[in-house]
Amino acid sequence: MTSFKLFYFPLRGRAESIRLLFAHAGVQFTDERIPRDQWPAIKEQMPLKQVPVLEVDGKVRIAQSTAILRYLAHQFGMAGKSPLDEARVDMLGEAIQDAVMQVREWIFVIVGRTPGDKDAKFTEVVVPVLNNIGAVFEQVLKENTSGWLVGENVTWVDLHVAEFFNKAITYGNPNALDAFPLIKQHNQKVFDLPNISNYIASRSETPF
Repeated sequence: MTSFKLFYFPLRGRAESIRLLFAHAGVQFTDERIPRDQWPAIKEQMPLKQVPVLEVDGKVRIAQSTAILRYLAHQFGMAGKSPLDEARVDMLGEAIQDAVMQVREWIFVIVGRTPGDKDAKFTEVVVPVLNNIGAVFEQVLKENTSGWLVGENVTWVDLHVAEFFNKAITYGNPNALDAFPLIKQHNQKVFDLPNISNYIASRSETPF
């Protein structure tokens, strides 16, 4: 049996979509949460000097969150049912990665990397991004009537998208998605998946 170890900080951050994927698939993994004071010593061991990193069978290490998600999704049957579906899944995943980069100023304030008022930064930085990307994903969900983003079944990008939007209402404004009812329904649908619901009920609270 393949063994997995996920390296990241004690945050949801860029690793939580990966943890959700493991949870949904019911696959055990070692969740290696690195204390900040230990990171300088561990950093040089990582292939791109950053995390998240997935270690497979104690040998191969894969960096970049979407590369990890794609790899695991192929192992767990959650990458899409056809090459075209896979491409659409990847497209939506890249759109979320772009949105994450656009809201980094807010994230840095929340985790204490830069000073500032997190609520003011949310209004300034995150709300415009949500208005833009929210309209895009609302339309995607309207056109794909299954309730999932691509095809008839849950894929890794459903978890990745739900995690992105959930952070906005958890750490930003609980009403941030009110203009996007289909995204709210999708968020609930993902977090109501039995294995994911059980994982969330037992996970520790983190600053982000």
